[in-house]
Amino acid sequence: MTECTACDRCAKTIKKEEDLLRCMGFCDQVCHTRCAGLNVPFIKFVRSNNNLFWMCDECVRLMKFARFKSTVSSLGNVISSVVAGQMSGISELKDEIVRNNNEVAKLADKVNAATPMRIPARDRPAKRRRGDSETPNKPTTGTRVVDNPENLVVGTPPKLFWVYLSRFHPTVTSEVVERLVRDGLLNQEPVRVISLVKKGADLQSLNFISFKVGIPLAYKNAALNPDTWPQGIVFREFDDVRTNSAVWLPPTAPDPPATPLVGHNDNSGAGSSSVTPMVLTPVPLELPPTAAPSLTPAVEGP
Repeated sequence: MTECTACDRCAKTIKKEEDLLRCMGFCDQVCHTRCAGLNVPFIKFVRSNNNLFWMCDECVRLMKFARFKSTVSSLGNVISSVVAGQMSGISELKDEIVRNNNEVAKLADKVNAATPMRIPARDRPAKRRRGDSETPNKPTTGTRVVDNPENLVVGTPPKLFWVYLSRFHPTVTSEVVERLVRDGLLNQEPVRVISLVKKGADLQSLNFISFKVGIPLAYKNAALNPDTWPQGIVFREFDDVRTNSAVWLPPTAPDPPATPLVGHNDNSGAGSSSVTPMVLTPVPLELPPTAAPSLTPAVEGP
């Protein structure tokens, strides 16, 4: 015996050493051989023939019941018809998928025919400005030497200290930042404010924006002082990582005389400068002899 279960007749547990019979009908129950009322030679004869089997009394009555047999037969027919209908639906679905794939392939061919093929980057022509010819000429470097460079003198570029300001709301403009810098440094000299937002970026998608601000070099210490900037603004010296390239620049004019800075007053002295006052000595104005006034009173004649 390979299992222990209860007998369907006596309801007692069938032990491993006890012989049992299993119903080959509908219930699939087991019972003692003694409870089935069969002798041992008959049981051996049934077990020795594959075409013979034993059924309990309840299953025998069900098999003899004509209505039950017809019900089982009709149920089998229903199951067969359902399976056939499902197979037919699956077949139709497969045919529809094939037709859709064919339509998609035809549309793809039309789209590919109307769309130019993607050109690899190595074979892609260089970008040109609007109005350029199909075959732009290669630029050439000038070789003429300027004879009168004094006619092309430009002003000396101002020496600016660049500071990085960040954590501004996306709605803050460069004009607002310029006023903020002037107010913080108490500076009346011009400052340069450059937005570091990428061109064409959607400001609504940004959490904050940053600016690059150029101020007079004399205000460097004040610009790096935390007391200069409002709470919430992040600042540091701007690191310019651009590479210097050779560009043409006319001669520069000499620097104008330094003027005192009026404005920010801090411990570093960034906003003030000491200038020695100039004393002007009056010089007597000498007039030419012909222009000297006459001191003799005029006498009228008789």
